[in-house]
Amino acid sequence: MQMKTFKASIVSGIFFSLVLPIGLLTILKPITSSDFSFYAISGTLTFYLFLGTMLAVSQIIGLERRDGKFSLMIASGIPKELYMMSILFSNGFGTLIFIPILILVADFLYGVSPSNVISLVISLVLSIYVGSIMGTDLAFSTRNYYTINSLSQVISFGLIFFAPVYYPVTAVPIPLRYFTYLEPTTYISQSIYHSYVGGNSIFYLMGLLIYGVVLTMFGRLLERRT
Repeated sequence: MQMKTFKASIVSGIFFSLVLPIGLLTILKPITSSDFSFYAISGTLTFYLFLGTMLAVSQIIGLERRDGKFSLMIASGIPKELYMMSILFSNGFGTLIFIPILILVADFLYGVSPSNVISLVISLVLSIYVGSIMGTDLAFSTRNYYTINSLSQVISFGLIFFAPVYYPVTAVPIPLRYFTYLEPTTYISQSIYHSYVGGNSIFYLMGLLIYGVVLTMFGRLLERRT
């Protein structure tokens, strides 16, 4: 039974980590003009990053809390923060290792590469952290695993499809445009986009940093409550 579960998790991981994002890049290529090719790349990377962190971390921690593994680890003397960070780092590393493959595929399909590699790396690291902390906060917001499972899917997909991820912020009409700056996926996509085109991504990187600090502080309050 455990072997079947392990095999199923590997198949699922490969699908969401490689097959799905590469499929999106391939499908978008024929219908994307050269001006919007960078948005196809930044949007797909955002899609992969956010699903690979927010969705995965919330369900991992929620499942371990439901099965009592989280409480057992804490009771054995392992600091809660250390155990949580181990989950975040392992998931974040697993997400990050596939990024170079996706960047190479995007380069092959669209013929473009990042203009500012340092900015891109910072964007990716901050994006993984923000997505992971959002997943952690959701996992500690309730003890009902099925609620966590449902909300994580609704929130993650909602923040991807209802934010300017595959198109510029300026395409959103005012006053709806102002609401897009409340969504973390806006900062993820736009920071990656500017890393490709060589634009100034400081504003969006600062937005991700602020999101990370606020979500971390909010998570501490939720942890104390539990």
